[in-house]
Amino acid sequence: MQRQRRPSQPVSACESKSIIRHHDLAVAAAFGDVQLRNEGWGMSKAWMVRAERDGRLFEAFKEKSAVAIGWNEVGDLSNVKSRKAIAELVIAFWPEAKPQSNAMAAGQLHRFVNEIEVGDMVVTYNPSRRVYLLGEIAGPYRYDTSVDPE
Repeated sequence: MQRQRRPSQPVSACESKSIIRHHDLAVAAAFGDVQLRNEGWGMSKAWMVRAERDGRLFEAFKEKSAVAIGWNEVGDLSNVKSRKAIAELVIAFWPEAKPQSNAMAAGQLHRFVNEIEVGDMVVTYNPSRRVYLLGEIAGPYRYDTSVDPE
């Protein structure tokens, strides 16, 4: 039985095709069917980092052992520690965007840069093949424009 696909959601003004922020990813395994267990993970947080629309960056994440998100126009956020400061940068680059789009972008950037920590679990997937990639964050945030080949 085929799973019904949800209709594509519209791309917000803040989304970028360029995936440039990532954490090192210690790859645990890739599975078609995933059973998550708490063995060896302790009390770490778990994060879903999507590999772009239709899993376009799944292989890049796997090959580079990394996860990443976009909004490269905002630049390096290594020294930006508050959600408010990130929101101000997002608004400066996309003043025409809806307030809720900018708030969503700022929240995602803040969580990625300031809340994901070494030792946290991370999962990404390729929706067309239904393959999941599970891992553990192995290094801190860094600004890197090489993850997305486009």
